[in-house]
Amino acid sequence: MTSLLTSRIQTLVAQSRCPACGMPIVSGGGGIAFAISTFECGAEFVIANEEIAVSRACPSASHVAARHLNQEAAQAVAEAGPIC
Repeated sequence: MTSLLTSRIQTLVAQSRCPACGMPIVSGGGGIAFAISTFECGAEFVIANEEIAVSRACPSASHVAARHLNQEAAQAVAEAGPIC
């Protein structure tokens, strides 16, 4: 195993948010020559052929923006409380 592969594994395992959109990590981990990180947006990054590779791409910016807008609206309703 090369020092570059070790560094790539450590870099991938250290990610707590999607490098593309910033959504939090759902699961991740690594070993001697393998690592995987999966994020709430659905993106998944792995070690393949000794490099960090995209296993599942992050959705487009529009999908991420729509998710954030929906979360904002839901939070506003929750904070407003019940309507009497």
